[in-house]
Amino acid sequence: MSPSARVPLLALLGAGVFFGALGCEAGDTAGVIVPDAGEAFDVGVDLGAVEDVVDAPPVTLDRPDAPVGLDRPVAVDAPSTMDLPEAAVDTGPARCGSDADCSSSPDGRVCDTLTGRCVGCVPTADTCSPSRHCDPATLSCAEGCRSDEGCRVSSDGGAAALRCDTTRHECVQCVADGDCPSGRLCTGGACVAGCSPSRACPGGETCCGGACVDLMANPVSCGVCDNRCGLPNAVAFCRMGSCAVSTCAGGFADCDGAAANGCEVNAQTDVAHCGACGNACPTGPHVSARTCVVGRCGITCEVGFADCDGDPRNGCEADLVTTPTRCGTCDTVCPARPHAAPACVSRACALVCDAGFASCDGDAANGCEVDVRSSASHCGACGRACSVPHATAGCSASMCAITTCAAGFGNCNGSYGDGCETPLDTPGNCGACGRTVAEVCDGADNDCDGVVDDGCPTGLVDLGDLFSSLQFGGSGGGSFADVCPGGVAVGFEGRAGSRIDQLGVRCMRLELVEDRSVSPFRYTVRSTGAISSPGARGGGGGTPFSALCDGGAFVSGIRGRSGSRVDQFAFECGYWQVVGSPASGWRLDLLPTAPRGTWGGGGGSVFAYACPDAPSGQHTAVTTLSGRSGSELDAIGVRCGLPRVTVR
Repeated sequence: MSPSARVPLLALLGAGVFFGALGCEAGDTAGVIVPDAGEAFDVGVDLGAVEDVVDAPPVTLDRPDAPVGLDRPVAVDAPSTMDLPEAAVDTGPARCGSDADCSSSPDGRVCDTLTGRCVGCVPTADTCSPSRHCDPATLSCAEGCRSDEGCRVSSDGGAAALRCDTTRHECVQCVADGDCPSGRLCTGGACVAGCSPSRACPGGETCCGGACVDLMANPVSCGVCDNRCGLPNAVAFCRMGSCAVSTCAGGFADCDGAAANGCEVNAQTDVAHCGACGNACPTGPHVSARTCVVGRCGITCEVGFADCDGDPRNGCEADLVTTPTRCGTCDTVCPARPHAAPACVSRACALVCDAGFASCDGDAANGCEVDVRSSASHCGACGRACSVPHATAGCSASMCAITTCAAGFGNCNGSYGDGCETPLDTPGNCGACGRTVAEVCDGADNDCDGVVDDGCPTGLVDLGDLFSSLQFGGSGGGSFADVCPGGVAVGFEGRAGSRIDQLGVRCMRLELVEDRSVSPFRYTVRSTGAISSPGARGGGGGTPFSALCDGGAFVSGIRGRSGSRVDQFAFECGYWQVVGSPASGWRLDLLPTAPRGTWGGGGGSVFAYACPDAPSGQHTAVTTLSGRSGSELDAIGVRCGLPRVTVR
C-alpha cells in the first residue's frame, strides 16, 4: 500500500463524525450519522488542500449499546491507523488564490481568481506593457496598446504624439475632439478640418455648416455663411466680404466694371466690343454690314467684291468679277497655262491662246494644250488628223508626214499617201527595205524565209566506228569487241591487283543539248540515260573497281602499262561542243574533263591512245572496248567513232 493511501482513522472520524457534531448541542444528533453496530459506512475525504483525493473502502465500526452524548468522547473500537487499498489520485494543476501562487508558474505570473488558474494577464488588472494589451480570449498579452504610454514615439518618455484607442487597441491621432487643435474635429481616430458649437474656429474664421471659413475671402460664404458668389459669364471670388469678378468665361468681358452683372459683353460677337472692351469694328468701301466673329472684326461685302486681305479697315478691296488673281473667290488665281494668257470673265477663269496653239478639248483648266503646228491629231487646226496605213503619222509645220512605220512594214517608196506599204518579212526586205540577213540560232526567223532557226542543230546520227587502236598486252585468250549500241563509253569497271584481271565498258547514249540561256543558242553533246554494260572480260582476281566520267562526259582515250598482259589501266574523259553556224555548217570539238584511274601495278611498258580527229577535223570518242581474254585479261584496245549533227 502506498503512503498516500494510509489515512489516520481519527482523521477520518474527525472528517466524517465529529466534524458533523461541531454545529450541535449536547444530545442533539441532527447532522451526526451514527452507524449501527457492525454496520459499514463510507467516509469520503476531500484533500483539496493537498490536491489528493482518496477513495477509501467502507470502514466497519462498533456501535455502543446506548446513545452517546456529544459532550463526551466517543470510544471507537478500531485501530488509530489502517491500511487502505490503492486509490486513483487527481493530480491536476494546483488552484491559485493570489498572484503570489503564480510566481514560478510556467503558465503565467497572474492568478485568475475566477478559474484558479495561473495566466499571462487578466483584463480587469492589465499588467501587459503599455504597447500591448490583455486578450480576454486567451488571457495573454497581445499586440496593440492599452494606454497612451504605449503610443509614445520618443525613447526618453516625452509627451505622447498619439493616443491609444483602448477599444480597438490602436494608436491614433485622437480619441476625442479635445485631442485636436482648434478648427479640427476627431473623426475615426484622426483630426480633420471641422468645427461645432463646442469646438470654435481659430481667430478670424467663422463656423459655417461644420467648416471654418474666412467670411472675408470665401466664395461660398462671402460676408455671411452660405452666401455663394455666382456672377453671369464669370468666375467670381470674395474680396473683403463682397463678391467680385475674378476672370471672365471664354469670349466674355466685363466692360462696365459692375460686379452685379458679371461679364456682360460677348466679345466674340459684339461689334462695339469685338475681342476686347471698346474695340469697335470699322466700316469701309463696298461694305454692306459689319460683323464680329470669334472676337475678330469682319464685314459683309457687296455682290462681286470681297475682303481678301482680312483687314476690315480697307473694306472689300477685291473685285472678284474681272481680277485674274482673285477670280470668283479670294483664293482663285487663274493660272498661266501653257501657251495661254490667264483672264477672268464673269467670275470664271478663261484663256487667250498663243499663236500656233489651240484649246481643242474645250477645257480652259489645261490651257491651250495642242500645238497645231505639230499635232498629228490636230494638224493645222483642231480635229484635222494625220492617218495612213501601217504607219504613225506626224505633223510638221502644220503638214502631215510619216514619223514611224508599224512593226513589220516599211515606207520603201518614200510616199506619204500609201503609208508604209512594204512588208519587211521577205528575204529581200528582211527587217528593212532592201536588206538580206543570215540565219542565227536564236529562236527567230532571222533571214525572213518563214522558217525559224533553219539550218540549226536538231539531233545526232551515229556514223559508226572510224578508228581502231592497237591491242595493248599479250596474245593469249580469245578476242572480243564489246560495242556500246547507239552510244559511247562513259566509264569502266573490273578487278585489279598487281595487274588488271578483269575489265568491262560502261555505256550511255548521246544527246544534243541546246542552251537557250545565251544568244545565239549554245549546243553541246552529252551522255545521258541509263548506264548499260555489255559485260566484263577476264578473270576473278584482284579487287573490284568502277569509275565514270563526270556527268555528261564520255571516254575520249585510254592509257596504262602492258607487257604480256595488261598491267595498269586509266582513261581520259571529255564532251563535245557543237561549233559553227547555219551558213557554215557544224562540227564537234572535244572539251577535255578530269581523267580517271589509275588501277593495277607498275609492270610492263607505258601505252596511251587518244581517239584521233576525223578527216573533217572533228574529235572522236570511244564507242567499243576490244581485246583478248580468257581466265585473265590478256590485251585491250578501243574503237572510236563520231556522230553527225542533224539540222532543220
